[in-house]
Amino acid sequence: MVMDLGSARVMAGVGAILACVGFLGYGVLGVVGMVIFLVGIIEVANNLHDNSLRNNAIIWFILTVVAFAVFII
Repeated sequence: MVMDLGSARVMAGVGAILACVGFLGYGVLGVVGMVIFLVGIIEVANNLHDNSLRNNAIIWFILTVVAFAVFII
């Protein structure tokens, strides 16, 4: 799916807002927000042809999932 830069930025922004709301006690919204944020940032990186941004976003997502799992345990 090819997305223009404006739509990708909006998607990343909505994902960030949902991720913040998730930390207020709505865990499902936080997880959904993190995934939407990741997809938005990857699309922004694809539009800008920035491989380091994409790689850093994927690493951030993996570390966030691991931290969330450790926090639950």
